[in-house]
Amino acid sequence: MKSEPTTASYFKAWLLFIVCSVPAGMLVGAVAGGVIGAFIGIACATTGHTEMISVIVRPVGGVVGFIAATISSFFFYRFSTAKLVAKVLQAKDLNS
Repeated sequence: MKSEPTTASYFKAWLLFIVCSVPAGMLVGAVAGGVIGAFIGIACATTGHTEMISVIVRPVGGVVGFIAATISSFFFYRFSTAKLVAKVLQAKDLNS
């Protein structure tokens, strides 16, 4: 293994990160936003505030979905860098 990470190894890690995190982030964000939206919708419907459902659900569901997608993105970033870049850096440390 080379002692320095190359541009190609960073590009591979970035590409793996994008390919994994975009669909997973969309799925995790949609599920988290949907679950929060369902809870808020049920709470508003049972209390008789049906006019507030769309006013509350859209922004809160979007924010919760974004936060969940960001957290899942972080885990995929760690996975991709550990798989491709960190191994090169560890090999460099062992050879030093």
